[in-house]
Amino acid sequence: QAPAAYKPAVGDRVLVGRNVATIRFIGPTQFAGGEWIGCELDDATGKNDGSVQGERYFQCKSGYGIFVRESMVRKEGVRRKPAERVGSGGNAKAPRQSASVVESDEATELRVQLAEAAEEHDTE
Repeated sequence: QAPAAYKPAVGDRVLVGRNVATIRFIGPTQFAGGEWIGCELDDATGKNDGSVQGERYFQCKSGYGIFVRESMVRKEGVRRKPAERVGSGGNAKAPRQSASVVESDEATELRVQLAEAAEEHDTE
């Protein structure tokens, strides 16, 4: 588990659900209250290009950006994709991973709910 003392910082490589990302922004936004973390995902599974409702917070390719709460970001456990692992020897599906996959699915569901809420907010 990640140490309680971990505080996300711009430039950190993190997990957002099961997606690997780089933190590009931390702070308040115009689209919702509180502090948000803007991440550039490694894959095009995001919702934006670093801007929301015409306000730019960071720059990335369209579909690679996402904003999440700090609770959705994990520093510890960032691993390379299985195809990039050196010497994995086919152990990509070790029993230990099953618990983190369940946790990642829950985090992904929260990310989807957040994205849907942000889209609903955009139309109001």
